[in-house]
Amino acid sequence: MANTFVSVDEVAFSALSFLKRKATLLTSIWNDVADSAFAAKKGETVVIRTPPSFVANDYNGSTLSIQDITEGSANVVLNKDKEVTVRWSTREEAASVSDNERLVIEPAMNALLLKVESDIELDLRPALISDGSREVGGVADIYGTVVELDGIAQARQLLNESDVMQDANRFLWVSPKDGANLVQKSVFTDRSASGKNTLETGGLGVVLGFNVGESNAIVTNTGPNPDETYNLFYHRHSIAIAMRGLPVPAGTPGVSAAVASDEGLTITVTKQWDTGFQSTVMVFRALYGTKTLDVNRAGIIRG
Repeated sequence: MANTFVSVDEVAFSALSFLKRKATLLTSIWNDVADSAFAAKKGETVVIRTPPSFVANDYNGSTLSIQDITEGSANVVLNKDKEVTVRWSTREEAASVSDNERLVIEPAMNALLLKVESDIELDLRPALISDGSREVGGVADIYGTVVELDGIAQARQLLNESDVMQDANRFLWVSPKDGANLVQKSVFTDRSASGKNTLETGGLGVVLGFNVGESNAIVTNTGPNPDETYNLFYHRHSIAIAMRGLPVPAGTPGVSAAVASDEGLTITVTKQWDTGFQSTVMVFRALYGTKTLDVNRAGIIRG
């Protein structure tokens, strides 16, 4: 049965659900979970919590060196405010929630997600390029430079020598060009070697300790070096994102809004009458900022 009153809360929940299902880079970095539901405005600086660090001490046989659990922190400027605004007609109003998800919400959120993940890549990459020690080489073949297992092994060595924890939080994201090369390798096609269903979307497998995936946020340059890519490998704790909901207008005639937040991901949806368009519009907005926490936990494989 058609739902003749699709609420803005339902739209926001559906938008957030899509974000959680389809994100690649966004859900593989450190998320500011604790305060993500609090409203903020563009340009504000928020303090996010980062994991605590400890020191292993020698035990002298009688006295313990007790350490407080003191979380780290980082200041993140909410300098990104992206929006997708669509005309919300009586057709959408009369459609079911599932139809609106398929026809409107998911395409709108896909556009937002690509922007958010591109900003994550743009934050981390320059810091790594400026530190030449954080780059390992791709392998040249007839198609140009591509990522091969040798490069992934070098990336593993670089993180190990930097004392980066060997756990499930190591990621390697490659461009579509490099992904097309890797999916032909037996270590990726043989699921007994690379694992199965390791990432919800874009996943290629677990290889040499990395969750390897393909992301459209990893761009291929058109110049000055055509077809050159900077594929990112990192531990989750190398970069963070802080997302916040925007202030929800209270008591404004013709305006309804909702903020959906979970696991550090936050989306604001506003439904309002636009006098310029003389129609109702639905606005999807993502307010966020990114922050490189530790370049020693990340690097580049040039492709």
